[in-house]
Amino acid sequence: RTVVETLRNAEKDKSVVAIVLRVDSPGGSAAASDVIWHEIKRVEKPIVASMGDTAASGGYYIAMGCDKVFAEPGTLTGSIGVVGGKLAVGQLLDKVGVSTEIVSRGKNSGIFSTESKFSDSERQVWMQSMQETYRQFVAKAAESRSIDVDRMQALAGGRLWTGRQAQANGLVD
Repeated sequence: RTVVETLRNAEKDKSVVAIVLRVDSPGGSAAASDVIWHEIKRVEKPIVASMGDTAASGGYYIAMGCDKVFAEPGTLTGSIGVVGGKLAVGQLLDKVGVSTEIVSRGKNSGIFSTESKFSDSERQVWMQSMQETYRQFVAKAAESRSIDVDRMQALAGGRLWTGRQAQANGLVD
């Protein structure tokens, strides 16, 4: 929210002619990264990404919305990938005397419950969601960098690159 608000304020400020977005992040929420990416794409002023020590995963994702992307030779960047899962701590809670009662309805209603592991159906839905998020990430990176999706797939897979390697591979300017 704070990044989106800052971008909106900079866009409204007539004294701001361009925006430099400093990215120093190992990643985080795909949903938050996507919200920031959409806001960057919406802003009409030029936006340049300046990568710090780390601009990976979610940090790289938001940079893909920018007009230009710059990295230092040693910046850890890329990591075009998605990781997700859940901790099933129900048995641990039982061991320490914490009890819970769950009321649920529906085939996949326990998908976010920490009480138990994924059911086969929940695991399938979760994997489909992760694969779709990954597909979107790869597609946005490919479009942003004007790289064929198959080529981007070869560079993706969660791999980290130094800024120098990223530039050689077309991942940064």
